[in-house]
Amino acid sequence: MIKIKIILILSLFLVKSALFAQKGQFSIGFMAGSLFYEFDNTRYVSFSQNFNYTVGLYIKKNISFKQNIVSIKTGYFIDTKCYDIAFSDTLLYNSKNKNDSFVYGNIPLIIDYSYAINDRYYPFISAGFIFGHILKEVRQTMKNDGTVENGFPFDSENLQNPIDFYVSIGLNYGISKQFLLRFEPYLTYQINNGGYNNQDVNGMLAYGFKLGVQFDFIFQKHKGK
Repeated sequence: MIKIKIILILSLFLVKSALFAQKGQFSIGFMAGSLFYEFDNTRYVSFSQNFNYTVGLYIKKNISFKQNIVSIKTGYFIDTKCYDIAFSDTLLYNSKNKNDSFVYGNIPLIIDYSYAINDRYYPFISAGFIFGHILKEVRQTMKNDGTVENGFPFDSENLQNPIDFYVSIGLNYGISKQFLLRFEPYLTYQINNGGYNNQDVNGMLAYGFKLGVQFDFIFQKHKGK
């Protein structure tokens, strides 16, 4: 939780810097999209994922260099991670299958570089880290004898939070000088496994795409007389 508090403080500082700078450009945006995970199937265990999504808001502090724009981006996103696990073990009191469902709150710290081809097309590349914390976890387990158990043997909330490396290559399409449509395919990899006690240790590699809108603003603070 200490790491999350530090990231929140840094994010709030970035927001304050963007909103109350003497002169500068910043952007706000909303994005949503689908999310897919890579699981390692074995001879004894197989995974199948359900529909997963990501949705959130972000703010960017932009620094312009002619046709180039370098941005620092943060925000808050909600990601889901739901999947089924099937076991080949047929012993009566062992698990037949499990359904795991997790909801994460994620704070990105991303460096974004974009290039203006013209007034319409702005391709970009982004890289950085995602600092997550668990909001909800649900498990349903069906035994080979037909009984059903709900819940985990313990909670993950006080255990190590996930940290993901994030990279994306996408395109901003300008509707006007201040309004953009944003298409962002991306890839993430969890660089810490959270330890043995964390429930969610599957599907470290994830990918997907997000669609959204972005508003660009030029903010000028007026001086008093």
